[in-house]
Amino acid sequence: MQDATNVSRYKKVGENRYRETTGLYYEDFNVGDVFEHRPGKTILDVDNVW
Repeated sequence: MQDATNVSRYKKVGENRYRETTGLYYEDFNVGDVFEHRPGKTILDVDNVW
């Protein structure tokens, strides 16, 4: 799992212009990663039903 300080990135969008992006991309996740947040919630199969 990546260090929480590496979650924020800057993308150059022009001369002397940058856009901050936060969060992780799909490729950044690894099997077995655990993310703790509040309030906690256990994801169930029913949460994936449309």
